[in-house]
Amino acid sequence: MIVTSSGSLNTVEHYKHTTRHLAAGIGNIRLDKLTPDHVDRFLSEKAQAGLSRSYIRQMRNTLVQAIGHAQGRGLVSRNVADLSVLPKAKPPTERRSLTAVEARSLLEAARDEHLEALMVVGLAVGLRPGELTGLLWSDLELDADPPTLRVSGSMKRRPDGSLVRDDPKRSRAGRRTVALPMVAVDALRTHLAKQAEDRIAAGPAWSANGLVFASAVGTPLDPSNVRRAFKRVASKAGLSEGFPYLLRHSAASLLLDGGASIEQVADILGDNPETLLRYYRHRVRPVADAGLRMQDVLAAKQ
Repeated sequence: MIVTSSGSLNTVEHYKHTTRHLAAGIGNIRLDKLTPDHVDRFLSEKAQAGLSRSYIRQMRNTLVQAIGHAQGRGLVSRNVADLSVLPKAKPPTERRSLTAVEARSLLEAARDEHLEALMVVGLAVGLRPGELTGLLWSDLELDADPPTLRVSGSMKRRPDGSLVRDDPKRSRAGRRTVALPMVAVDALRTHLAKQAEDRIAAGPAWSANGLVFASAVGTPLDPSNVRRAFKRVASKAGLSEGFPYLLRHSAASLLLDGGASIEQVADILGDNPETLLRYYRHRVRPVADAGLRMQDVLAAKQ
């Protein structure tokens, strides 16, 4: 069975990861000897290592709270973390999305691959990688009108290496039901038939987790294996880069380019419009031709 967390695994693990950074970086300095310069150097090193500004800010905030607690107990006279300066972080790695031609090429390269349906669904509705690998057959209504997919969980890795199905990211917006285009429905039905063959071949070794996308014996897909398979298929399609999140970036950009509103796309992807515009919306046409519509405006007779 899939282990399911009752709380937010992401939040707990995020704080654990933050405190591990702090302990490794400045944990060997006595609290009464810690200075703002120590904190500044620590945060600057994290920025140079490529950590995001928001993550660095959270580390600083965690340290401010911890030292504030010590200050309240009279263990230190000032909060040196509160006197530190948040450094500028390196700009995030530039992402892009597939053009419509590249998207079709990717799906052609994925034909008959074990992850073909995963790539089709990812491109069709922009699920996050963990949402794809955490998708259950009970989340699907393929015979409904229209066919729908419900995002009810996401697969995440624990520090011990095990996989757990937890709440989706941004659980309020993350829990959503979206309509499926027929290209995704057809791919899922074909995948269901192939999975039935896997179940028969595995026999008693089959793990009945109810996962849509699973290994040949029904166990959760290892994210590193998904990344390798994706990169191999992307290379086969002639793409210079390939990472699972490319599906989500491409879904957002292609839907927007196709005329869907930012609010509609945000509902489908389970995120807020500002995030989509800032991180997921990329130009998918070699020529920005929307300005040609001005012909009708400027040439109209009075």
